[in-house]
Amino acid sequence: MAPKRQEHTGQPCFVLFMLIAMLYFAAPENIDICRDCSCFGALQHVSCKGVFRVGAQLKHTFEDVAFRGLDLNIPHSKLSPDLFQNRTGIIYLDLRENGFKFIDDWLFTILRQVKYLTLSHNALTAIPVFHNLTSLQELYLRFNNIRSIGSNLKAHAPKLNGLMLDHNKITFIQGDQFPEKLRTLGLSFNRITSIDRGSLSGLLQLKRVDLTSNLISQISSGSFLLPGLETVILNENRIREIFRDAFNPELDNIYLNNNILSELGNISGIPSLKGLFVSYQSEVIKLQEIPLLENLTELTITVESSPDLSDGIARILTKMPRLQILSVVEGEMDETTVAVYFINISIVEEYNGNRNRVYHTQLRYLHYQKSGLVELPQVFAPLMISLDVSGNLLEELKLKDLTKLYPRLYTLDLSNNRIRVLSSCDVSGVSHPLKVLILKGNNLWLFSAWRCGNGYKILTNLSTLNLDDNRLSYLEREIIPRSSSDQAPFRTFVSAGDSTLICDYHQRWLVKVEDSISFVNTKCSAPEGHAGKRLSDLLKDGFPCPLSVLEEQACAISNTSEILV
Repeated sequence: MAPKRQEHTGQPCFVLFMLIAMLYFAAPENIDICRDCSCFGALQHVSCKGVFRVGAQLKHTFEDVAFRGLDLNIPHSKLSPDLFQNRTGIIYLDLRENGFKFIDDWLFTILRQVKYLTLSHNALTAIPVFHNLTSLQELYLRFNNIRSIGSNLKAHAPKLNGLMLDHNKITFIQGDQFPEKLRTLGLSFNRITSIDRGSLSGLLQLKRVDLTSNLISQISSGSFLLPGLETVILNENRIREIFRDAFNPELDNIYLNNNILSELGNISGIPSLKGLFVSYQSEVIKLQEIPLLENLTELTITVESSPDLSDGIARILTKMPRLQILSVVEGEMDETTVAVYFINISIVEEYNGNRNRVYHTQLRYLHYQKSGLVELPQVFAPLMISLDVSGNLLEELKLKDLTKLYPRLYTLDLSNNRIRVLSSCDVSGVSHPLKVLILKGNNLWLFSAWRCGNGYKILTNLSTLNLDDNRLSYLEREIIPRSSSDQAPFRTFVSAGDSTLICDYHQRWLVKVEDSISFVNTKCSAPEGHAGKRLSDLLKDGFPCPLSVLEEQACAISNTSEILV
């Protein structure tokens, strides 16, 4: 691919770009470009993938051009310090996918300014020696065959703060092998069997470590007792037990999904914890046994349906006042069903705060999918902005639930339920800020009119309405929102795809709402003259008439009267 030219000064070197394009796609014996041409400017990044298959010499390529980044595909036989002659200003160097099994110690000796080096997707069996790479900050060695860390990095890359060794064959780590300024360490998908006090010792600036999908069976005391550590990821291991004082008490997030834990008692020693992720353990952890962490803002856990389930959730919501995101996952480890149960939770009263105490939860996001729910979760969440209850058994959308329980809700996903009734009963004189309403895959082909008056007068900010997969033959007047005369004009995007819309004279009333509605993903299936046409195109044309010989008379009548009856 030809290089992209940015921040150029003087005249762009158009010839240079043409030569690079020819070089990439053609295959002459020997091409040596830019040896005799003058090119003044600065290229931000150069990709020379494919250059070396035609025998070009990089030391003559871009001879008079300064650039900061370089990507190379090159055989090992051509690796030489001469490659980088006059290229000492390179900051980003990408050598991924070259099949390297080793790299000579002296290769990078002149690249003292390189800060970001990628050697991923090669066949390296050890971490190379990086002589003189004293500016190196991030090193990517993912997808190699590295078996051990060694001491090269600490000796030759003292400023390294990001090291990615994911997808290798490492079995053991020791803190004194790593540069002391390391802040991010990726060791996922290796073969590490244990973590102890010495595994990360001395890494006082480490913020994040990812050990996903190793063979770790226990977390010993002091394993992650580093003062600056914020996030520990231990998903998909074999952890049975967490010893006391294993983690920094100031830790922010722990990911322990897909392990074999049976209890979390020692997590209580992390009072500042904000995110706890413990779904899919071999044994279900009882909600009543989760340590009460008053600073927790996000919790993901697997449960099984039981009589005391709602009590457990009630306990979480009342004792963890800062909780914003709760995902209670139901099922076995090979399932992905997500369900949050709030039915019959005693902490929430039916819309009346006068007689019973109502606890205000801090939940902002609720995932409540495929759980057999027949109504919206009855929990008062004044800060809720997103609610996903797709794949349940709801037959009616009640706007009073939104106004009373979720007064700030922004997005409501009701996909794949059984909704055929839209109700605005018991709601008057109010508006709701909902912007996105997803009613995809319901039974709205049975819908005729709102109960208790058009509810779109309450949803005055609605900007997206998804009605896909509802087997709609006609778009009834009350299923489409219309701006009222006293509100600022705006467009609502309505999608009614995968339906069987009959675009005959019954739908000509839509011409009147064209200024406030944009139909997307909506096509006609009949009559014959309009089959396959976009509804939006018909509306732009004023819904041309007659539509068929049989409709000529009806169409003429609608033309002599108001289209919107």
